[in-house]
Amino acid sequence: MNTQLVTTGLKPLTINSNDTILFQPFANGVIWDLTGGSATLRMVDPNGMVYAYPASIVGPAGAGIASYPWTVIAPPGDWRRAWDVTNAQGIRQVTLPLAFEVVASP
Repeated sequence: MNTQLVTTGLKPLTINSNDTILFQPFANGVIWDLTGGSATLRMVDPNGMVYAYPASIVGPAGAGIASYPWTVIAPPGDWRRAWDVTNAQGIRQVTLPLAFEVVASP
């Protein structure tokens, strides 16, 4: 998972590696349950190409977590990702973008 921190930020992801990207939203300090809802992982590569990946909602009821298994693709460089989530009541939230790095080799 791309949740490991190194001294300068998130650990870089290597092209052709497999990574599961997870998201557990909170609202006012409480888990914002996605069970019965939907999630899309949105990414932008260094060239400005936009990707949208429909994610699964996993975990026990009451703690629905967005999950997307990603095979890391080129190009290497600075990427951005954000989550677009909607709960079972139809309330939609979009996260702020998070920067991460894709590298050709570890």
